[in-house]
Amino acid sequence: MREIRLIDKKDAQKRLLGTFLRDDEKLIIILGGSLGSGGLRKVLQDAQNMIKSTSCKVLCMGIKAEDRPFPEALVHEACWDMTTVFSAADMIVCRAGASTLAELRALGIPVLVVPWLKAVGQHQLSNAQYFSKLTGAPVFLEGSSQEQFRAALRSVAERRVSCEDLSAGAVKLYEALRSLTV
Repeated sequence: MREIRLIDKKDAQKRLLGTFLRDDEKLIIILGGSLGSGGLRKVLQDAQNMIKSTSCKVLCMGIKAEDRPFPEALVHEACWDMTTVFSAADMIVCRAGASTLAELRALGIPVLVVPWLKAVGQHQLSNAQYFSKLTGAPVFLEGSSQEQFRAALRSVAERRVSCEDLSAGAVKLYEALRSLTV
């Protein structure tokens, strides 16, 4: 596993966005996975009015400007060093890759998991369910209602994941999730 750590939130946001967010603004970062995600784009398009009514900024990682889910969404090129990305986030919406979930768990970042249901053997769904059982993080399935998405986002915003031993927790979760996908 790669080293995982956080840096100063304001510095990380400045690196990613080129500017600082106001104190009342929150940053939701969308990670589409290594293959990108048309499905997550659709979820966000459906929820854009709800998101725009909050003080949240949405940053979609790894997509081009013309692929943004709605005009106000921010975009950033793909990034393999996730230190800055994870540090900048107030909340992350992501697929259910084992390594990503282990890192987010270890760092205590609030997350909404949207498993890719076409993954081989539905391993992402299994990962998401296991992660949810361990952390209480909500799982949202593509095709569910906007109200369910709103409720899931609200749930994430209201909670914080905590870990007693971050590195041990990450390794334990990573190994457990990896055993599910082999």
